[in-house]
Amino acid sequence: MHRRSERVSFLGKVGCGPGDTATNLVWRTLMVFLPIFYADVFGLTLAGVVLALAALRFYPIDAKTFEHMQHDLPAGKEARTT
Repeated sequence: MHRRSERVSFLGKVGCGPGDTATNLVWRTLMVFLPIFYADVFGLTLAGVVLALAALRFYPIDAKTFEHMQHDLPAGKEARTT
């Protein structure tokens, strides 16, 4: 099944550029801030922070993972929401 591809106009490209740049700036700022936060708040060492971020890189935990974990609970048990 082939979809007809339409060309993106120049204005569309110019309009997407600032949004993409802003997204990358926010993402990079978070990636710089997170190791400092984990070290200061949770008292992790640099090696612990690197290990945690590397583990999440290879085994991502997201909303779908938590949804599957909730469905795997024994009958009559509910997941804690706090």
